[in-house]
Amino acid sequence: VRNWEIGKENYGPWEVGNLMPGHPQLSGEEYARDFNTIAAAMRQADPDVRLGAVIYQFDGGDEWTGHHWWGRRMLPLLNSQADFLVMPGYFLWPFDADTRQYLPPSDKDLWGLVDEARNDRKSVSLMERQYAPGLDLPVAISEFNILNATAPPGVELISGLYTAEILGEYIKAGYPSVCFWDWKNAYDPQLKGDFGMLSTGDPSVPDDTPRPSYYAFALYARAFGSQMLEAHTSDPQVRVYASGFTNGELGLILVNQDDKPRSLELQWGDFKPAGRFTAWVLAGDNLRGPRVTWNGVAGPGGGGGPFPLDTIPPYRGTFKPGSPLELNVPPRSATGLVLY
Repeated sequence: VRNWEIGKENYGPWEVGNLMPGHPQLSGEEYARDFNTIAAAMRQADPDVRLGAVIYQFDGGDEWTGHHWWGRRMLPLLNSQADFLVMPGYFLWPFDADTRQYLPPSDKDLWGLVDEARNDRKSVSLMERQYAPGLDLPVAISEFNILNATAPPGVELISGLYTAEILGEYIKAGYPSVCFWDWKNAYDPQLKGDFGMLSTGDPSVPDDTPRPSYYAFALYARAFGSQMLEAHTSDPQVRVYASGFTNGELGLILVNQDDKPRSLELQWGDFKPAGRFTAWVLAGDNLRGPRVTWNGVAGPGGGGGPFPLDTIPPYRGTFKPGSPLELNVPPRSATGLVLY
């Protein structure tokens, strides 16, 4: 194992180490000193390890605005021992602070979270410049999901489209590693949701049924190349992420948030296509429905999508290479497109 995170959300008052009777809550200074000691011992055992230090994305003195200046107190003391920083990627805790009652977020609330990936990266860079000049560490996302809760959006179509967008935003913002939480979790019978990418214990579907988020990763595995390219859209309901493959193909991830289909005109810039494409589409009848389709093939009636994917043929077609490509995308969909 080469990459290690030393600790996990150690700033949090919910963590066991911060709940020990007679012991104060861990501070950024104490964590940095411990990090340096542990890092030196680990490098002595294996000089090739890469070590991540825990950062919080906000800079503030109160508990939830910055966990008592965690970054300000930790960053200056790292002594060049850290190879990267690590933080979670949850942007919304959907509960009333006093009653802990679940507060269902609106579609607008959830779509608005996507830009937080870029904002958090800027916030960490600003803390580095302010409190540890010269420090410019990569930032890895240790875990993310659409919500910090096992709530319905985590098993609905919107989570698949959100995941397709947030992966693009994370790549665009320069995060070198992003981890989804999690592969398998468990269905929450009270909140009616699940963190897992595969179902567990959900009475509506067989165990291991892929959730909508699974198909966002399937799109990137098929339609996203080795280098992100600049891409723009004039439609506020559509997000686009472009990439280049080593053999010269152009890859696109297109997310249509709207409940209406979109007719898109794709223009290439410097790319000179030969006039062929392959496509894969994640869609569904209801943005807040748990059942999704992959290239038109639906999943079980209780929710999720079809499997295995390689038995479902992709869409293929041709177009005039000298003209913009007219592409019709379904409502509430994420499309992966490779152009040759």
